Amino acid sequence: MITKSSKIWLFLLSLAVGFIPQQEARAAGCPAADPRVLANGVYAVLREGLTPAEAEAEKQPHVVLVYDRKYSEADKNQPAKYIALDTSCFVPLVLAGPPQTHTDDSGWTLLNITLAREHVKTLADFTRAHLDGLVATVIDGEIITMHKVRSVIEDGNVKVTRCGDDACRALYLKLVR
Repeated sequence: MITKSSKIWLFLLSLAVGFIPQQEARAAGCPAADPRVLANGVYAVLREGLTPAEAEAEKQPHVVLVYDRKYSEADKNQPAKYIALDTSCFVPLVLAGPPQTHTDDSGWTLLNITLAREHVKTLADFTRAHLDGLVATVIDGEIITMHKVRSVIEDGNVKVTRCGDDACRALYLKLVR
């Protein structure tokens, strides 16, 4: 018999392991990724580790990729990390038009991306579910950049900032090819 107290503990436990946001994102039509051949997209970071074993995430569909920071001049001297990515829900990188770049006052490239209309709601639900969490941009099976979700993106217009010098440029070049 499940008591009211048990239900509250189950709810709190599900929040702690991230079950509720994933369910909300999935219910909104968020696609699952095939971990054997990852589609280009934005994925939630579940865990990080210095070895693949450290990054493994229990009881959640995921894939572990190496993040070697080769596209970030500022971070190239940092050791590689292994990142567990949630494959139960991701945002496909299908764009409405070409990405746009500009340079900030520090000389770093900033990137503006507009998702195709059919993925705008998915992005809104995904960013809502992962607010203040880390996400990874994956293209051709490798992590290009990682970012913290700072706000819910309702309109499909993504502003990629704070790329290490010059990961946004690398992301741009991969998106326009």
